[in-house]
Amino acid sequence: MNNCDIIKKMTQNSFQIICKEMTLYNKYQKDTVDSILKLTAENTKKKIRKLNSFLKNVCCRYSEKKKKIYKEHSIDSSQKFNFFESISDLYYREKFHSDILDVILNQNTREIGRKYFMQEFINFLGLKPEQFDCSAFEVIKENPTGKIKWVDNNGKKCEKEGYIDLLIKNKNQAIIVENKINYAPDMDNQLVRYMKYVKEVLKIKTYTVVYMTLKEEDSKRPPIDSYDKDFIEYTNQLKNDGILKEVYAVADKVSKSLENNFLQNCQKRIRKESEISNNKDIKQACNTANDYIEQYRLLLKHLGGEAYMSQTDKDTIRDIFSSKEKLETALDFMDIWNNREDECIRNSDSKLIESINADKEKLEAACALEQLWNNRTKIFADCIVEALQDKGFIVRDETTVFKKLDDDISLGFWNGRIPRKNEYYYAYGFTVSNSEKSISNKKTKKLKTIVQSDILFNIFGNDSSNEQWVADAIEFDKIENNKIIIEDFIAKLIDQFDLLEKKYRSTF
Repeated sequence: MNNCDIIKKMTQNSFQIICKEMTLYNKYQKDTVDSILKLTAENTKKKIRKLNSFLKNVCCRYSEKKKKIYKEHSIDSSQKFNFFESISDLYYREKFHSDILDVILNQNTREIGRKYFMQEFINFLGLKPEQFDCSAFEVIKENPTGKIKWVDNNGKKCEKEGYIDLLIKNKNQAIIVENKINYAPDMDNQLVRYMKYVKEVLKIKTYTVVYMTLKEEDSKRPPIDSYDKDFIEYTNQLKNDGILKEVYAVADKVSKSLENNFLQNCQKRIRKESEISNNKDIKQACNTANDYIEQYRLLLKHLGGEAYMSQTDKDTIRDIFSSKEKLETALDFMDIWNNREDECIRNSDSKLIESINADKEKLEAACALEQLWNNRTKIFADCIVEALQDKGFIVRDETTVFKKLDDDISLGFWNGRIPRKNEYYYAYGFTVSNSEKSISNKKTKKLKTIVQSDILFNIFGNDSSNEQWVADAIEFDKIENNKIIIEDFIAKLIDQFDLLEKKYRSTF
């Protein structure tokens, strides 16, 4: 074999070895690619299963509750006309419901008033004749108590003027009605001050206190444990003597429902009066009274339904923000759902959208969640407010809760938008009663120092845009993007408030 043949054979062998290695490499590469594709497909399937599970459980549960509440409380697009809702600038006011009850309970109200309405109210409260005799009575709206004086638990002398929403009284007995249907805040020692007025000024020793809120299963209750010791006699009466009656505008328990018990029974009595009368004027007056009460019942049902819906919203948002996995899934789901019209949507995502659109129940659930999700920043804040109320904070308005530390300063939580960024954020810290200008610069600096020290969160930025606040701001996007669990967040915020209060007390 000559040299040329040897070289040729070596070249052939080398080429065969290279081809073999290339084949092996390609096979290895193909296996690797197949393995990656398989892993990707498995992860995609896992993600789709997780999203479908989220839709089937969280979203469908929420959607079913929403439909149930809307049906029970006649909240839908075809709801019949309601007079009271047509004057929406009035019906949410604090005194509005007291005005309506005064019209119904006051027997002298033209066309609407009936003496037997009071008897139905007494039956509704479960009172016996020895507790209230309604053979002769008067109803007084916003009865002034004059200035009631007391010494608070810190030894400070206090005095405050009050107005009882409705005072129903005869010569020897009284019913004090405190109306919180519109969630008006509780004033300092409110119920016991009214009791003191009735007993010591009006000289009436037999009385009942009615605390009326919008719905059953409500967190709003009379803050009996917060009353000063100077009112211990009256506080003990509220706790032990059975004179406190907690009732609701709407409730599952008919016995405690203003709408489904008292008002409905009034209508039965009106219809009976109309049936036995041959007088046209009386029949017309009965129709007017019946329509008035029916319109008010409808309003209460709607308000109650909205309140129950609000609680359902809070429960669902709490559930989603209860774990990082649920929150991540919700974010993934809404990212896909909000971009469902996008042509660039991934193949697996488009199949998920197709499966949702093809299933009526899933489609309703996805749309219901979309509406909820768009309001999550406000609902998240509502959950915080609810927790702070349990810690003694008082609702000032839709955006603010506070806890007084002294006449000038309160602890406060506020939620809103940053105008320049249009981003949702929350602020916590000290609020000033009038204006920051009313406080010395020295005190303001100390307040800022307190707020900015020992911060428990690492996502705060100082907020000095509102001159009535010395506060730090919490941007909602950072809460969400950092997958912060709502219960952890609330616990830290409450700890921070405790720390701020402790430092304030030790500084001033």
